[in-house]
Amino acid sequence: MASPTRSALMLLRILLVSAAISAQAQGTVTLRGVAWDSVAVRPLAGAFITLGASRSTTADASGRFSFDSVTPGVHRLDMVHAVLDSMGLPGVARQVRVTDGAERVAISIPSFAILWRAVCGDRPAPAESAFVYGTVRSSSGGAELAGARVELQWSDFGLDGTRKITGKRFLVEIDADARGEYAVCGVPRDAGLRVQAKFDVVASGLIDLGPTMLRVIRRDLLVGPVDTIAGGPRGTIAGIVTDSAGRPFPGATIVLDDVQLMRTEADGRFRLPNVLPGTRQIEIIAIGVRPQLHIVDVLAGGEVNVSATMQRVTTLDVVRITGSRWQQRVVRDIEDRRRQGLGKFVDSLRLARLATLTSAFGSFPSLDVRSAKGGGVTLMFPDGRGGKCNAIIYIDGFKSNQLMLSTLLPQDIAVIESYNRGSLIPMEFTSLSHRCGVIAIWTKRVMP
Repeated sequence: MASPTRSALMLLRILLVSAAISAQAQGTVTLRGVAWDSVAVRPLAGAFITLGASRSTTADASGRFSFDSVTPGVHRLDMVHAVLDSMGLPGVARQVRVTDGAERVAISIPSFAILWRAVCGDRPAPAESAFVYGTVRSSSGGAELAGARVELQWSDFGLDGTRKITGKRFLVEIDADARGEYAVCGVPRDAGLRVQAKFDVVASGLIDLGPTMLRVIRRDLLVGPVDTIAGGPRGTIAGIVTDSAGRPFPGATIVLDDVQLMRTEADGRFRLPNVLPGTRQIEIIAIGVRPQLHIVDVLAGGEVNVSATMQRVTTLDVVRITGSRWQQRVVRDIEDRRRQGLGKFVDSLRLARLATLTSAFGSFPSLDVRSAKGGGVTLMFPDGRGGKCNAIIYIDGFKSNQLMLSTLLPQDIAVIESYNRGSLIPMEFTSLSHRCGVIAIWTKRVMP
């Protein structure tokens, strides 16, 4: 699962593949081809293909593309795609010998087996596994940090033979090599991966890679100061949020590193000053649209610009929705917790009859619901010492805060779970810092 002996950057050395096709031809012909993703084993729809230095086209939904009026001979094809960007690969190139145009050529992303061997060595790849790799650099000057500590974490939950929920938290720690490169091989594809780099007294943010069907994930990390009180130059994250028609999207919630929150202005713009340098993440959330996660590299004294287009969630017949593997696990785990009887649950059928979230929270035992400034609510549980403590909030599996509750309406929520004291809190919602009860909210964004 841990350190490979080969350089992660060997990936970039396997992308120029040559092939020849022989036949006889006269004059110009049509070059027909297909773009292929050998990792996912499917056509690469939307791939941008260039022929030589001046001609280009885009592959259709079946990965097919063509160029007419091509002179027979040797030509170079280049391909770029967002999937390649996610893998950290600049593109794929190959040379083809064009003859009579009768044969279809293929340009493809190398197979997972090839990429695995380049980064992880000769040991077999576990079934349904992935690998994460990248380079750790300093946010001050960009120097590669040999020996930087990279932590990759995820959780796995299930039932034992007695139908009790069991959970394991996995933490892989690995040191970057002399060039600041790291790789973690054999991680699960459907887990919510989080990665962070540390070096002496500097670190990156805790970055969500999320459950992904990609088997090759590149995440470079910049580390910077972590002391929010100390002085020193900071950076800025600015951006604009629009809807699918290009109109400004006011009121979207911007979350920085799970801590700092603000909303977009009437013109859809936002500005986060005094951001600690390093790799940071912002999440953009609003009711009725798909949340967006943006990972940015912040430099001291610099400004990073983010542009986001919010897409409305299309509601489909629930009978037809099967959901992703991660969604199916969410549903299964909720049902397992419900059967354990440790908490209280309110589902969407009941929520649909309520006008406000306050009404929903009021039905949970021991939960004190109070109005908060600017709207919304504050949720408090008994602290076991005769007082009250602020409930720990999880939204869609991630630790959140009570301010985020103001962005939700009853019709946006699929399930609410309540655990009113520490001894009842399931493992997936516990941490050493939890000293109060937990409210877990699952929205219809993630529930099939």
